[in-house]
Parts: sequence; structure tokens; C-alpha cells
Amino acid sequence: MEPRINYTKIAGGGVHAMLGLEKYLHSCGLEEGLLHLIKLRASQINGCAYCLDMHWKDLRAIGESERRMYSLHRCVESAVHRRSHDAGHRQRLTSDRRVPFR
Repeated sequence: MEPRINYTKIAGGGVHAMLGLEKYLHSCGLEEGLLHLIKLRASQINGCAYCLDMHWKDLRAIGESERRMYSLHRCVESAVHRRSHDAGHRQRLTSDRRVPFR
């Protein structure tokens, strides 16, 4: 099947930057589950159904609990999420550019 959009042709710089970010994230010391939860949350905020499905499957494949995935949109209020996740949310909530929860 031919892709609908050739991202490298249209926005090669953006694709290159995203791949650089991905490489950094995998070398920065965060646990794999947390990285996937971050990606799932970003997909929720962006409203990307394809990415939501992909990251949901990735989380299931590494054994993440359904409870944590379903409660991710309210994780600041949930006791299900660990302290390492709380630190990431505090950073996001105290930054100059706040992204509201939906």
C-alpha cells in the first residue's frame, strides 16, 4: 500500500527532528513504560486515533496495566500512577506553556 503522505518529502526537517527526539528519549534513562505513557498522552491531546491505537498496543505489549492506561487522562488525580510520572506532570503543569487536560 502506498502511503497517503510522504512526510520526508513534504517536511523532511520535521521528520529528522522527531527522529532525533526519539533517539534522545531512548537514551535519557526514562523507563520504557513511561515513554509509552507519555506518547499515549500526547496522542490523546493531539486527537490522533492512529497514534492512540499504536501506543495503546505498545503499552499492552510491554505489560502495562489496563487500569493505568484508562486512567491516563486523569493521572494527576489518580493514585495508580507512580511518583516518576508525577514529576513529569508537575513539570508540565508548572511550565510557561500549559497544555490543558481534555
